Amino acid sequence: MTPKFALLACALLAIAPPAQAQPNKFAGYTITTGSPDVTGVMLHEGYNVKQVIAFVQKSCKGGKIGPFALATKTHRKGGFELKNFKTTCPAGPASRFNGTQSLTVEHELLPDGRTLTEYFYVNGGESKRLVEFE
Repeated sequence: MTPKFALLACALLAIAPPAQAQPNKFAGYTITTGSPDVTGVMLHEGYNVKQVIAFVQKSCKGGKIGPFALATKTHRKGGFELKNFKTTCPAGPASRFNGTQSLTVEHELLPDGRTLTEYFYVNGGESKRLVEFE
């Protein structure tokens, strides 16, 4: 590397903005047909409440959920600071999951900015997993 090129490279690195780390965002919850209660967990500084409500509404039949209650205290697990939340989904899991008794959903922000959504459920005695990217 020539001295002029090395000097130019150092100058460019010095004025380049620092790389922005993608924030961690995660939310997960379970909806069952046996109870209207939905319990979940989200990263403390991840998705905002409006985003999590929209996720749960999309997973509930008819899109209607009850009041959303976010825990006031956080807890640590696996090095992450988490908050629990509760709501209700009186109609059960969304119609596309007909026949399932329990639906567990996880949403995670990927480094490329897309959201990975994984649905875990049992239909006809068979465990299934559906993956979507938004």
